Formats: sequence, structure tokens, C-alpha cells
Amino acid sequence: MNETMINAQEKATRSAPTGIFLLYEGLPPTIVESQVIAHVQSMKNVGVEIEIWAFAVTSQAFASGQAALESFQSAYPGIVIRLFRGVKPALPFSEIFNAYLLMWHMWRIGASPTFVRARTEHATMIAAIAKRLMKYRLIWDARGDTLAEFLEAVRSLPWYIKILAPLKSRAIKKRIKMAQKHCDYAIFVSEALRELQGSVLPVDRTLILPCLADESLFYFDPTLRGKVRSELGYSDNDLVIIYVGSTSIWQCVPETVSLMEQVMRCESTCKILIVTPATREFESLFSEEYRNRTTITSGKLRDMNRFLNAADIGVLLRKPSDINWVASPVKFGEYSLVGLPVITGEAIDQINKFSQYFENKVSEGEIINKELKKTINKFDRSVIAVKAKELNGSRSYTEKLKKFYFVSSC
Repeated sequence: MNETMINAQEKATRSAPTGIFLLYEGLPPTIVESQVIAHVQSMKNVGVEIEIWAFAVTSQAFASGQAALESFQSAYPGIVIRLFRGVKPALPFSEIFNAYLLMWHMWRIGASPTFVRARTEHATMIAAIAKRLMKYRLIWDARGDTLAEFLEAVRSLPWYIKILAPLKSRAIKKRIKMAQKHCDYAIFVSEALRELQGSVLPVDRTLILPCLADESLFYFDPTLRGKVRSELGYSDNDLVIIYVGSTSIWQCVPETVSLMEQVMRCESTCKILIVTPATREFESLFSEEYRNRTTITSGKLRDMNRFLNAADIGVLLRKPSDINWVASPVKFGEYSLVGLPVITGEAIDQINKFSQYFENKVSEGEIINKELKKTINKFDRSVIAVKAKELNGSRSYTEKLKKFYFVSSC
């Protein structure tokens, strides 16, 4: 190899962006693996090196993060994942303390990233403070309408906590303004969220990046479908409705169970498949008469494709709200990449648009009738899966993200 080629390679290496993916929620396994680690791995494959820096702001989050860290490092040996202890956001001047911690760890490790991608406006505000000394480019990764989420959550709190709600609301608004003012670039999970929080930013410094699913983990496979259905005891005639998720309040679990029981009353061949970490909670939700037609199990991210292939239709219900309108549920992408039609409503702007292109949306009214099988049989899962790769597949955004990181590092 001649000297000219060596110099060219060294120049390319020096100019390649290196970054930190910064989050202040510890290492919650499902979110981190599907939305952070998978992204960092895909960027590494195209020459963008990103380390994951996770701060846990409670002792419980730190302990659970330590437990998850070892398995992540074993599963992804080529990715650097660092876990640190942070300061609770409720404490006075917590952002300043967390910024000093961030800078101290950067100095201690000798990190000099060209960019920091900060997940949520909270992380962005902290990174904005540290940016004044560390001189990196700051990417605000906006995940949702945090203010609306807080106002919704505070409704169920005791009165003596509610009186402090205005303080928290002001803190959230301040973080958003800091993110808007000090970010160099911004990523929004939906067009609706950019309209809400990013209208003050130049459009050419923003990117719409839906919650993506990995095509190597989610795909339609008729052979796999037959194998898993046999393992689960389903016949060719059985109609399987699947729900993948937790019992979190926004998942509309009571409404989902009620809908499933209505369908089972109308269709004798209908079977239910629930894949959840909360198996015990779900077991108590179904009526006794339907227990023998309901399978409740759990699994890791890499197991989901098997279950989704075995199913005939997925459920994703949300209530109309400001929170849901700007959301981008990764579950919809996973369902769609496996070619599933999806039972859903009008609550999420992005799903309304994407499902129109995929042609895989089914309303609740359409499935509560005797013609359910005919409704499902009209869908071509292979076609849905191909279309879903364009808008919800991670690989379709690889080059766009690579260019975005290169530009944001200049």
C-alpha cells in the first residue's frame, strides 16, 4: 500500500464523525436494545462510531442498569456502552450537576466526540450546558410531547403532589426552550412532533426519524409461520390475534382484552396470543370461559418475529390525546414488517399516514363480526412487509442518518 493511499485512509478516519448517544433513563432493556443499540450497530457498519452513555438518576435504575449491562456487552461486543450514576431531575440545579458529571467523565475517559445525540429535551439541556466547554455539535433527539405526558400523569397523583405540578411544568418548558435554542440539529419521531416542538428550527437542520424496527429481526416468513403455529398448537383454521406489550396505561390493555373477548364470542376459531413481560397480570384479565383459547407468554426482542409470524392480525389501541397524536410506536413498525394487518384507531397521526400506504389498517368495527376471516384474508402479508421496509425499516434510513451525522459533525 503506497503512502498516498495510507494518507487518504488516515484523512478519512480523522474526518469520520464520532459521537455519544446520551440518555438519562439508565438501561431499560427493551428500549435500549431496539431503539439505541440496534441504531448504534447499524451506524458502526457504515463507519460512524458512536458510544452509548447512559446515566441512571436513581439507585434502582442504576442497579437494574448494571444487571443489563453485562448481557448487552456480551451480545454486542463491538459497541461501547457506559453506565454512570446521575442526579435526579427533581433536585434543584440537577441539570448543572449532571452537566458537570458529563464533562468530568469526558475528561476522565479522554472522550472528544464530534457530536452528542441527546435523547429527550432533558438530556439535551444537560448536554447544552456541557457543550459550552466541550465544543461538540449537539443533536436534540425529541421523543414525544413530554409536557402533555406529565400533565396526563399528574391527574392521578395525590393533591399534595399536584400543587407542585406548575413547578415541574415550568421545568419541562425550560428544557424544551433550551433544546430549541442550543441544539445544532434535531431529530423528531414524527412530522406532528416537529410541527409541535421544532417549528422554530430551520427545516434543513431537522430530520424525521420514526421509531424503526430492524429488518433482520422482523420479516415475514411463511415457513417460520407454519413451524411456530404448530409449536403453539394452532391449526390452519385458527385465527390468531396477537398483542405484544406491557400493561402500561397508554397501552389500553383493558380495551384490548375487551375487544379480544368480543371477537372470540363472534368467531369460534379465534385464538389469542399475548407476548408480555407482565404474564401474571394478563392471566387475571381474561374471563374463565376464554382461558383455554388464550396463550400468554414472554420473550426477548429476538423472539418476537416468531410470534408475530404465527399471528394473523395485531392489536395496537390508543386513546385520542395530544400525547398519542405525535407518537411513533415501534410496535406498529414491527407488526408491519412482519406483514400483519393492525387493529387500530385514529389516535396517532403517523399511523394514519403510514397505514394508508401499507394498506394494513383494520378498525375495531371491522373485526367484531362474522366476516372476520374474510377481512383478514384480503391482506397480502408479503406486500405489506415490503412497503413497511420503506418507512419503518432501519436499513432504509441508514444512508440518510450517515449523511445527517456527517453534516452535524462539520
